[in-house]
Amino acid sequence: AALAHEAAQQRLHAAVQAAQPGQDRLATARRALESLLADDGAEARALHPYARALLEQIRERQQLGALAERLRRQLDERARATGVQEQELEALRRQNAELQRKLDALADIERRLSPPAQPVRPRTGAQE
Repeated sequence: AALAHEAAQQRLHAAVQAAQPGQDRLATARRALESLLADDGAEARALHPYARALLEQIRERQQLGALAERLRRQLDERARATGVQEQELEALRRQNAELQRKLDALADIERRLSPPAQPVRPRTGAQE
């Protein structure tokens, strides 16, 4: 009985160690806990409440990890889309500046052309 109790405690301890943040071994911890919960021995059953609580925490951490990864991908996609939009905006700004230079050049040419002739005054009918 002492050996069975020690074995059950070792499985729980291994699961706790694997579940530590930064270990990236949640799947290992989950398997150890599921194995402990599947053990119907009295020694293992005494640890079932702890195993269930830890297993619930692990499931929640895995769900949150999956959600964080999905949000990270969405953020990356939006950052790429924003980068493309910024590139397009910059290209439009360059194109606008080039068109403005051409318009200014045309206005310069028009100013340098001879001024239009003075309008001819209509005769008033009185002859001199």
